[in-house]
Amino acid sequence: MEQPQKEKNYNHLKFPDGLTQTDIKLIIKQCEVQDATEDDEVLGFAQAYSEAKQMFASGEKFETITVEEWEGLILHWAELMEPQNKKGFRKVEVRFADGSEGLAPNKIPRAMHVFCQALQAQLSDGFSSEPDAWGRPPLQPVNYYKEFEEIHPFEDGNGRVGDLVWKIIMQKKHGKWPNSLPPNVFYKGPILSKIQKGALIQDKKIGAGFETEDSGGVRRKKYETDSKSFNYADRVLLGDEKEVKRVMDIYKKLKEAGLPVVSFAKSIRKKEGGKLKYYLAMEDLTEGGKFELTELHSGGKRLSPPLPEVIETAQNAEMIQQNAIRALAIMHNNNIFDFHPGLSFVLRSEINEDGNQIPTDIKIIDYPNLDSHPVPKSRQGVPPRHFEEECLGDLTELIGGLTDNFYQAHQLDLLYRKIRGSEEKTF
Repeated sequence: MEQPQKEKNYNHLKFPDGLTQTDIKLIIKQCEVQDATEDDEVLGFAQAYSEAKQMFASGEKFETITVEEWEGLILHWAELMEPQNKKGFRKVEVRFADGSEGLAPNKIPRAMHVFCQALQAQLSDGFSSEPDAWGRPPLQPVNYYKEFEEIHPFEDGNGRVGDLVWKIIMQKKHGKWPNSLPPNVFYKGPILSKIQKGALIQDKKIGAGFETEDSGGVRRKKYETDSKSFNYADRVLLGDEKEVKRVMDIYKKLKEAGLPVVSFAKSIRKKEGGKLKYYLAMEDLTEGGKFELTELHSGGKRLSPPLPEVIETAQNAEMIQQNAIRALAIMHNNNIFDFHPGLSFVLRSEINEDGNQIPTDIKIIDYPNLDSHPVPKSRQGVPPRHFEEECLGDLTELIGGLTDNFYQAHQLDLLYRKIRGSEEKTF
């Protein structure tokens, strides 16, 4: 029987003198967030952290530090954390998990000089509560932190250096060293928006799950039950409370019918920018990246390899095909259809050591793309939809994703019509 992996501890490390237990916990937590958990990485950050706190905690250094000193300190701390930073600023392009790109390498030196100029002036003059001459609100510590992370000056260690910059600025503004991590300034709501934006779901952040941050934003969280714990992920931004109720009602109906939905889904209400926003959160079906999800519709024929060919490699290929058709027919018998041009069915595949997909099962996931028949009064104003036409479109999309064999397609079509005719409502 496989033994559970032990949580790593750092009791054997000798941390610099002067650090409190809270400091050490924050150092370790930041290293875990940045996936920098080797002993030398933790100690490197601890040394830089200790230097920064000793230098700025008293407040005296703010009056005398120069722009050049700032530039030197940032580079020095980056070197302590990652020896590769001794060669200076990043020389390669970088692309972030959300698809955006970091500043071009040739622009980094100038950007960092301007950043340090602004930082030195701000820390020397202090923080104002008044807007500037153009009516713009005064800059806050989080603005500098976000700017530094967007410049992304080093190949590695940017999150840890940014942590120190943020803490120093917070010390200046509030007169005390902060006992928390910086806010998650890059959290933008849905990690994985509508699945139909791309045929393959390969966003690794969904596999990481979520955790409640000190800033109040949900980034990673576990929902515990008696039998299992589910990682779940913010996925879809919902319009309002009526939309939340509609989506959750559909999820509940699908689950009561025994259909292959996620085991756990929940709506999340969060206040962002002074406004309430609503999200659909759900179980992580990738199980931390162990599985890959692929949209199960006719567009799968254009993938490489084509989706029908992938399904054929499964030992239970026929069962996967029939279960998918049966799930769709029963969903329709419960008066639920997919109004999106694609289809909210996915093929889940395990990735073997050779990187090949091994199909395992199918799931229904994008509940906001589903609607009930007849369309409820709360949905008045949406374009009129003809239920059986929508059902036929769903069937065409699904069969197109399951097979490119004419005979198999015909058999699956007959199976669908048989189940629809039986009015069976339980999977």
